[in-house]
Amino acid sequence: ILMVLSDGFPATAGQDSDVLNKHLRWVVEQTRLMGIETVGIGIQSDAVKQFYPDFLVLESIEKLPEDALGVLSQFLLKGLSAQKRPRQRL
Repeated sequence: ILMVLSDGFPATAGQDSDVLNKHLRWVVEQTRLMGIETVGIGIQSDAVKQFYPDFLVLESIEKLPEDALGVLSQFLLKGLSAQKRPRQRL
């Protein structure tokens, strides 16, 4: 499980923002294809919803510990229920 904390869009530092945004989307997609659950946590920014299929937006940093553990619990429980199902051959 990869939890990414973000305060907005990728920092451009003189780079083309479209290129960096596309690259971030590609990296998230590749990570998920490798079987790594990935969630973006936006801290006072909803920019994460443009990059991460699974995301959470926090309006207050004080809620980070509670909400991050909640997200982690959801992914772990989802993984446990998937393990109980019989595997299918492709």
